[in-house]
Amino acid sequence: MKPSDYAEKFMALANRELSGDEKTSFEAAIRDSPELLQEYRKHMVAHALLEAKISKDLKEMLASFPAPGATATVVRKIKPLRRYLALAASVSLLIGFSTFFILKQQFAYNNLSTSFGMSPTEMRGNGSYEGDLLAQAGKFIAINDIESAAGILAGVTPDDDRYAMAQLLVGKAFFQVGKLNQSQKAFYLATTTQQRGVKEQGEYGLLLCSLGNNQWTIANQKTLERLAGDKTFLYANEASALLQKLRVAKYFHR
Repeated sequence: MKPSDYAEKFMALANRELSGDEKTSFEAAIRDSPELLQEYRKHMVAHALLEAKISKDLKEMLASFPAPGATATVVRKIKPLRRYLALAASVSLLIGFSTFFILKQQFAYNNLSTSFGMSPTEMRGNGSYEGDLLAQAGKFIAINDIESAAGILAGVTPDDDRYAMAQLLVGKAFFQVGKLNQSQKAFYLATTTQQRGVKEQGEYGLLLCSLGNNQWTIANQKTLERLAGDKTFLYANEASALLQKLRVAKYFHR
């Protein structure tokens, strides 16, 4: 059989319909065959794309079914899901090598990090950069003179109430120009404050730095989920959108 002929088994695996020796054997075959692994990834990418892009109505429909009980209920619940997975299988057939490569680039961790970054010249919430060192640094950041901005912000010492905000701004500025090590250090210092809004932005910045370094952990995922679910977080919308992207990206980072 050609790798593309395994669509039904891919669907069964995704739907958790394979078990025992059959499941173990098929998973081993996927691991041992580069061609089969590529085809499996294409199928799961299609599945995830549908989930992330067009599945809102489908999820609402599935959620409307009662919890599994009688056989009839189980059948009613499974059929829409199988139609959905069959659609994913069909879409996967349209994903050729070039399309798969383009998607892989689009969903690369480092590309996602820059797509969902925090602008250092944008101040969200009730704070202000006006009238102090932060404002002066902001002017240099606006013209991409990050070193000068960092030099000014170095004058904000740890005993200053503005210290965490200054470090957050340093982190954003260095992240903007791709200096992830400096950015990561500054974001970490921003998380040491008791100011919730600043701390959460520092945490989000650390997540972006991890993605920028092509690293992602279970702990990162849990932090992002927490931030995305916090409606008071100033970048909750960006965090939620990033979560959607990562549901697809994970298939390119296995």
